[in-house]
Amino acid sequence: MFPEIVCNKQRTVDWFQENDRFALVEDIYWNTGYTERVFPEELIPIRNSGMLLRDWEEALSWIYMEYELENIIEILSNQIILQRKR
Repeated sequence: MFPEIVCNKQRTVDWFQENDRFALVEDIYWNTGYTERVFPEELIPIRNSGMLLRDWEEALSWIYMEYELENIIEILSNQIILQRKR
């Protein structure tokens, strides 16, 4: 989704083509050609502005919490019974 922020070895082969243009936003050179090839039209300006990356970074903890929500509820709903031992 964001090949510009990973090292070259982790990027897919098709992320760069000869006529691609780049836009510098928030210290990242966004490949606008890749954006146009991969993303739907309504997300193109959002990705090229860096907003999509910021939203993804901010949402990661919420996504993980949603993924683990059933486990969290189970852990919190268990009753702990303390018994006194002599």
